Amino acid sequence: MLTVVGEIDLATTAAFRDALQAAVLAVEREVWIDLTRVDFMDSTGLHALLAVRQALECDGRALTVIVPDGSVRRTIELTGLEPLLNVHSDRESANRDS
Repeated sequence: MLTVVGEIDLATTAAFRDALQAAVLAVEREVWIDLTRVDFMDSTGLHALLAVRQALECDGRALTVIVPDGSVRRTIELTGLEPLLNVHSDRESANRDS
């Protein structure tokens, strides 16, 4: 599980991508990304999530994103990416569905 804190934007996306890449290399089956403590995410963060999802899918692996109600969740919902990113409100609901 990768837990992210703060903001994901143009200034922080490179570090976010690096952390995502490390998470992809560290797991065999599924990468979980916890955005519970993220205050803001722009389109660069969404693009990084989509890129990691695509990389995992090519290897038969999956992505789960934990993000509660709030601005980050609204950003994902407004773009229609919620089903693609396998979004859950909390770890418990993600555990039930995996």
